[in-house]
Amino acid sequence: MKIFKGEFYRISVLTDKLVRLEYSKTGSFEDRTTQLIYNRDFGQVSLDYIETSNVLDIMTDYFHLHFNKGEFNAENLFIELKGNFAVYGSRWYFGESIETLKGTARTLDKADGAIPLEDGIISRNGIALLDDSQGFIWDEQSGYIERENQIDLYFFAYGHDYRGAIRDFYHLTGSTPLLPRYALGNWWSRYWPYTSDEYLDLIDRFETEKIPLSIGVLDMDWHITDIPARFGSGWTGYSWNKNLIPNPEQLLQQLHDRKLKLSLNVHPADGIRAYEEAYPQVAKRLGLNVELEEPAIFDFF
Repeated sequence: MKIFKGEFYRISVLTDKLVRLEYSKTGSFEDRTTQLIYNRDFGQVSLDYIETSNVLDIMTDYFHLHFNKGEFNAENLFIELKGNFAVYGSRWYFGESIETLKGTARTLDKADGAIPLEDGIISRNGIALLDDSQGFIWDEQSGYIERENQIDLYFFAYGHDYRGAIRDFYHLTGSTPLLPRYALGNWWSRYWPYTSDEYLDLIDRFETEKIPLSIGVLDMDWHITDIPARFGSGWTGYSWNKNLIPNPEQLLQQLHDRKLKLSLNVHPADGIRAYEEAYPQVAKRLGLNVELEEPAIFDFF
């Protein structure tokens, strides 16, 4: 890694195809991991540069970065990809959007046909941008915390080396764990308020019919859904519905004895509210106002 730092900017060349761009009005820069970024150390990098008090030019075999030292804007900063990857569009000026080959979608809820996808890290023009400016910081003492208002971008200049871009993306963000073998088997999921006995009878029926199962999914009725009106919807919940499942530990053990993995369907949108069994402990840990029934909101996504 080679770092170029000014009072309000820091430019880190991670590889000869990957560069990090940071701008902070307070002059503070972030080296801790974030929700997304895990490892910025790619080892030594080969490059040339020309630097004066006002201008910085960085050249690798794959890109040329030009920066008129000052704020990050289209007049001061551009990166040009080397190689004939497009008639135009291989020079990126700060602030421009980049048309990529897309990535994935956060959810398939209510999807019916084609849906919009988020941007990815590869493109036909050979360049892409990963924005971690809003990523929460992992703090050893406090867990995930908000970061101050700053620009934190990763510019991918991989041309059509798509495999290389994905390989270095995994190095940067951490490898994706392999799915456990059981996750590739048959799953059973139905939106239905099963009792413990009904669910065990159902699983035994699969065994009788010689239909293999790996995972059973209990939909949202495993938790309390009929809640006081002042809390709103019962869509979110974390307390077992003892009317349907009077002894959760026993049910879990009986399912495990049948060699079945179990998944509980959770919709976390409303956080942990005051009617939940665990609310007193959560409120104490987070310093919530119990008298006002202040909820523990999941606000870090």
